[in-house]
Amino acid sequence: MVYLKFGTPQDVTNPGHDGMKIKFPFQVIEPRQGARHDKVTEHSIVVDIVGTMLATWGLGRSGSDPQSVASYLFEYSREAAIEKLVEGSLAQCHEISVHGANESYQNPFDPNKLTKPDGAVYEIDLAEAREMHRLKQKEKRGLGFKFKE
Repeated sequence: MVYLKFGTPQDVTNPGHDGMKIKFPFQVIEPRQGARHDKVTEHSIVVDIVGTMLATWGLGRSGSDPQSVASYLFEYSREAAIEKLVEGSLAQCHEISVHGANESYQNPFDPNKLTKPDGAVYEIDLAEAREMHRLKQKEKRGLGFKFKE
C-alpha cells in the first residue's frame, strides 16, 4: 500500500495568461515495517487550463475563486498522479494542459462530487493497480495474430 497526500493548491498563473495554472503538491508515502521511518517523497502536478475552457465551464478567470477552480482541476491532478505512480513514471513535477483539443468543452465534472484538494488522502494498492494497468495495456495490443481472409 502507498498513500497520496495532497497539500494546499497554489495559483501559479503568470500575469497576462488568459487561463489559470494551479500547482497541486502531494506526497507519496510508503509505510515501512516496524520502527523504520515511512518513505516519503514530494511531488507536484501543475494543471494549466485555457481561458476558453474556464468560461465555457462557467468558471471565468476574472470572477472565479481560485479554490473553486482548484476543485475542478484537482480531478486532473489526482488522475495523473495515480496514473504516473502506477506506470512507474512519477517524476518530481508534471504539467498537464487542459484545452479544447484534449477535453470536451462541456464540463465533465459534477460539482456536487468534487473533492477539496487540501488534505485529501488516497490509499492505493500498488500491486493490484499495476496488474490492472498491465491487463488494460494487453487488451489494447490485441491478440498478436491476424486471421486470413
